[in-house]
Amino acid sequence: VMPVGPRRVGIQAGHWRMADIPDELRRLAGQTGTSAGGFAEWQVNLDIANRVASLLRDDGIAVDVIPATVPEGYLADAFLALHADGDLSGTRRGFKAAHGTRRGPYESQLVRAIVEEYGRVTGLPSNGEVSRNMTGYYAFGWSRLRSSVAPHTPAAILEMGYLTHPDDRAVLTVQAERVAG
Repeated sequence: VMPVGPRRVGIQAGHWRMADIPDELRRLAGQTGTSAGGFAEWQVNLDIANRVASLLRDDGIAVDVIPATVPEGYLADAFLALHADGDLSGTRRGFKAAHGTRRGPYESQLVRAIVEEYGRVTGLPSNGEVSRNMTGYYAFGWSRLRSSVAPHTPAAILEMGYLTHPDDRAVLTVQAERVAG
């Protein structure tokens, strides 16, 4: 028998409520995210996460907007961590998406769909510079951390653009509805 009910999606607003992280994540305590142009990363991430959640809820999907601390063994049909990048030179730009190294059968499809749709909707360039911090993102660490998604929840991280680049920042802040769409 298939479970009945709406699909559930978790949207994590990266760096939001970092002061509440559990002891197992204390090493991340100083990682407050980037800032530029009067915007803190967590605020941009939270704004876009709430906009995405509203659109998904309008389509009948149950959505959890999640802070930096992922509920223990979080289970959903999909999980997406939203972040914005930073670059001291202010010259780098573009978005990128990744999944963890210990992936299930759907993460590659999820990332591919995110990259295609996000690029189409935002017009931002794709930046393929996926880092170890992305593929090793703690929310994917179900084998070693309690504050992570369940192993069978398809999960991805999206660096939505460089908050430190004026063109990317304008899209992420002034055109946030477009980003969420």
